Order: sequence, then C-alpha cells, then structure tokens
Amino acid sequence: MKKEASKEELQLLLYTDELTRLFNLRYLREQIPEHLDRAEKQRDSVAFLLFDIDDFKNINDSHGHLVGDKALAHFTQIVKQKINQGGIAIRYAGDEFVLIMPKLDKQSARQLGEDIQKSIADNPLKVDHSEILIGCSIGISLYPQDGKTWKILFEKADEALYVAKEQGKSRIVTHPDSGKLLAPSKLNSILDAPYIVGRDKLIQLLKKHLSDEGNPEFFPVLLGEEGVGKTRLLRLARNIA
Repeated sequence: MKKEASKEELQLLLYTDELTRLFNLRYLREQIPEHLDRAEKQRDSVAFLLFDIDDFKNINDSHGHLVGDKALAHFTQIVKQKINQGGIAIRYAGDEFVLIMPKLDKQSARQLGEDIQKSIADNPLKVDHSEILIGCSIGISLYPQDGKTWKILFEKADEALYVAKEQGKSRIVTHPDSGKLLAPSKLNSILDAPYIVGRDKLIQLLKKHLSDEGNPEFFPVLLGEEGVGKTRLLRLARNIA
C-alpha cells in the first residue's frame, strides 16, 4: 500500500502545476496522446482551447507578482467550475492554459469559451479594497479535423489565438476547417509591401524562361519559407505568360 501511495504522490508531483494545481506541460506531452488514441478508437472529437490572459504583464507590473499569482489562481478556479470534471485543464506556461474537451464540436467549444469569458468578466479578482478585471483570448482547434497529434492541434489553436490577440482583447477565434488563418499584421505586410523586393535575378530568369528564348525542358521550382514572396512571383509569372 505504501508503494502505491508513493507512486501516486510521484505522479502528482510530475504532472501537477504547483501554483494552480492543474496538470502541467509534462502531462500534455506524455498523457494526452493516450486520450487522443482513445478518441480515435471511439470516433470522438476532442476540442483544444488555448487561453491567454489579456494584459497579464500589466497586472504583474501594476500590482506585483503575488497579485499576478492570485490572478492565475482566480482564473483557474473559474475554469475548473465551468468544465466541472468534463475535460482536462492544463497550465501550459505562464499565463497560457489549455483545455482539452472530449466530444465537443467547434461551435460547442466556442460556446464554452464564451461562457468562461463571461464568468471571468462577471467575477473580478478582489484584492484589498480594489477589483481587478481579468480577460482572456482563446484559440480553438478540433481533433481529428485540424490534426491528430497534440502538437499539431496545439499549433492550430495557437495560430487561432494569435489572430484573436491581434483582433483585440477577449476574442475567440476558431481554426477554419480548411485553408489558413491570415492575421491582420500578415495581411497588412502583404498589402503594403513593395511589389517584389530583392528578387531581380529570379524575375529576369522567369521572364527569359517564359519568352521565346526559354528552354521547354527547363522546369523552374520556387522554394522558400512562408512569407518570402513565392505567391507574388507566381502571379508575376502568370502575367508574363
């Protein structure tokens, strides 16, 4: 019996965040894959909700880290009440939290997120004789539509959260079932950028290739990371052609 108790205590130590008493990043990495395997066998969906507390740095800077810790604990209590043993709450890092909710679709996950946001807004943190309003932004992805591993689902939820943060505070963005999310800053950079910068040699090569002088046996391939201008080069090639 003592061996079992010590094993449980060790598991608790390994998988529990000390401040909030939620599961931690280790639990996400090591245990959530098993939850997803079970969902696959049962053909269930699993919603990933990624939370980020709005302006948390301002709380720490204005009121001190002890109050910041109280804000995290206060947020945690509201979330735990709302999920009511129906899901898994994880403190990912700092003021970022993950909710893993089985058998929810994206609409239901969004409704849960809105419910949590409302409860947080209706229950400010009381410190001494003042109240501190806490808000959060949320990104949502769904297993298996958006991915079949926790890493991919987290990345998709994180993309959605990034867009939510850029749109303003206390927003919820759900990752689309198809296509990519386009954050406002990325859209602005595309619209405001010069036509094509620093690709003169490549442009001349495309022009020559698509002219009568081009070699029909030569097949150009455009490679590069996202955001380097491949789409604009293809548009230019289409216009030349």
